[in-house]
Amino acid sequence: VSTANDPWLYRDACDSFGYDLYPFERDGYFGPALSLDFHRTQVGDKDIIFLETNMCFKRPNLVEQNELDINRLYWPAILRGLKGMYFYVWNQPWSKDHRGYWLCQLDGVLTKPGRSAVRLAKAFQTLAPVLKSGKPLPAQVAVYYPWAEVSQTPNVAPINAVRGAYKLLTQAHYPTDIISYHNILQGDLSKYKALVLPLTRHLRPDVAEKIKAFVAGGGLLIADQQAGFYDQYHRESKSLE
Repeated sequence: VSTANDPWLYRDACDSFGYDLYPFERDGYFGPALSLDFHRTQVGDKDIIFLETNMCFKRPNLVEQNELDINRLYWPAILRGLKGMYFYVWNQPWSKDHRGYWLCQLDGVLTKPGRSAVRLAKAFQTLAPVLKSGKPLPAQVAVYYPWAEVSQTPNVAPINAVRGAYKLLTQAHYPTDIISYHNILQGDLSKYKALVLPLTRHLRPDVAEKIKAFVAGGGLLIADQQAGFYDQYHRESKSLE
């Protein structure tokens, strides 16, 4: 199942889920953690047995990842319940500006990312008994994943807006969930104190009604002035007014 698909639609058909998170790490360090929190709310109690991020591409505007980068990428996910990870050798030498961050050179010597991955794996293994017994704190804030906006916007702006909101909240130590319209329609908003709508110009009218009821009941809504301006079919609705 790809993160480009709506996992809620598969939750009754699959006993466990595995994800390739390649699109999620491009613009920040919270790819695995964000994806883990999002898919936890979408697939319920189904096992998430595989979490992959792809730190393997080197482009002209990027520098080689170091140990701090790898720690920033993985530790937030580990503390949110990540049960395992793997690193693999990946070599793409077809151009000088686009080649892999391989874990070891052709002579078998570990690279800087390779050494960092080893240290992270050892620390993860040492702390495994503690990590297995812990659970993420219940979220106080929900960030809305705007499927309708994603389908109507021909760029990555909605995804980046979700990432930005999630990163801001988690770095401020607010336990945060990523939810979708499915969660709102089944009444999950009552679990949260606040809801963030990052770049959510397109909003289903039935979802907007649930959000207005949430606010009327004392919930905090954080959104910009264009939130709910269109419905999911790009028809003007102004549903949150």
